[in-house]
Amino acid sequence: GSIPSQIFNLRRLISLSLGGMNTLNGSISELIRNLQDLEELSLDGNALTGTIPTEIGTLSKLIVLALSHNTLKGEIPSEIGQITALEVINLSLNDLTQNIPIEFAMLSNLDYLFVNQNPLSGEV
Repeated sequence: GSIPSQIFNLRRLISLSLGGMNTLNGSISELIRNLQDLEELSLDGNALTGTIPTEIGTLSKLIVLALSHNTLKGEIPSEIGQITALEVINLSLNDLTQNIPIEFAMLSNLDYLFVNQNPLSGEV
C-alpha cells in the first residue's frame, strides 16, 4: 500500500522510518511539509514512484534523508540544498536524472552523499 495520509498529521514526529523490506508504493505526498520537527526520513527499500517532492526542502530540522532503493524519477530537487542540518543524503538506486543540485554545496554539515546507480549527468 501507500504511505497512510494520517502520518502527515503527526506534526511533532521526529523520525519516520518505513524503510527496509516494506512494499510501500505510490508517491511521497507533498503533505510531508507538515512534519516540521522531522529529523529522520527513511523510506528506503520500498517501491515508491514519482518525483521527490520539493516540499522536503521545508524540513529544516532534517538530519537524515534516506530514499534509496525505490523507483523515484526526475530531478533531485534543489530545495533539499536549503536543509542545512542534513548530515546524510542517500538517494542511490533510483531513476533520478540531471545534475546534483549546485545548492548541495551549501550543506556544510553533510557527511555522506549517496547518489550512485542513478542516470545522473553533468559535473560534480
